[in-house]
Amino acid sequence: MSGVSIVIPMLNEAEALPRLARTLSVLDPKPVEIIAVDGGSDDASVALAQAAGWRVVNAPKGRAIQINYGVEAAAS
Repeated sequence: MSGVSIVIPMLNEAEALPRLARTLSVLDPKPVEIIAVDGGSDDASVALAQAAGWRVVNAPKGRAIQINYGVEAAAS
């Protein structure tokens, strides 16, 4: 069975990311990668995602656009 990549669109999610990071850290099996797709956050979202060990990709704002960028990044 192949691994799974998780794509998380985010925009100013600093308050929610620590809890999400804790939740994702206990997944078994672990995902191959977690990609946080930032739509231009001006809070600590990017720093928190990087500190969690997630790959951060920048994209234009918009949930669908961000998800598409993340899927594209996961495919490469």
